[in-house]
Amino acid sequence: MSDVKIVRLKTGEEILCEYRVSEHRKMTHIKNGLIIVPTETAIGFVPFMVYAELPDNTFTLKSSHVLWVVDPVAELIEKHKDTFNAIVTPESKIIVP
Repeated sequence: MSDVKIVRLKTGEEILCEYRVSEHRKMTHIKNGLIIVPTETAIGFVPFMVYAELPDNTFTLKSSHVLWVVDPVAELIEKHKDTFNAIVTPESKIIVP
């Protein structure tokens, strides 16, 4: 999964996520989801299904629960990457003369 999309569910949530449909198109897989929350001046993000244990941070639902899927603007793709791409830093070692 690597295509970042905005997925609108029948329940009204718009989710910024890595999106994939199963081979037989009956199931949809949402990975690393962020719910898009509009505010007065901008938009915010809330983790999707933060209260559930999801294997590989992936949620699966019937494709019939998806209303539409669109490509997000570049800024939202970067936000998603910044949120879920962990930066690995080397262990710090102190050098004593």
